Amino acid sequence: MESGSETSGEGSTPREEFEGREIDRRGVLEALAPFARRVAVLSVPLMNARVPVFAAALSMSVEDGPWLGDLVRGLASAGVPVENYVVHPPTLAALERILGYEFPVVGRGEDGAPLRFIRGRYVAGHNDLQISLSIGRRIEEGRPLTREEIDGLVREGKVSLTVVYYY
Repeated sequence: MESGSETSGEGSTPREEFEGREIDRRGVLEALAPFARRVAVLSVPLMNARVPVFAAALSMSVEDGPWLGDLVRGLASAGVPVENYVVHPPTLAALERILGYEFPVVGRGEDGAPLRFIRGRYVAGHNDLQISLSIGRRIEEGRPLTREEIDGLVREGKVSLTVVYYY
């Protein structure tokens, strides 16, 4: 008999029972927070690492955004760098509204205007905490969304947050 095919309890397999358990997402992130060495914010979930890492991903609703923003604020106040890689202004504004966290200015553009994003490519490392938007609707590749489109998707429940922890 295959492992996991035996029934237990009320006719469900141990695997079904495990997969059916509710995950305390906030509890998981609170337990991981002391180990975070960097927080990276991206517009979409991205798995890109130079070294072999394991990753754990959690999907969170936009209603958890303010709590997640408080977690980021706490990590930043503890000295953990918060790196924002979101270049598209409406997406950045949407993330800031959802999280209730305004990303700091990290430099100046060619025109002298303040920049709140890091130029370059994010590469994950051990103990990185990555936060990004997940949009549950097919979007034409390369076409940036307007603020109104993003807000509409949030209202429709088509937007969630993805948190990835690399360990």
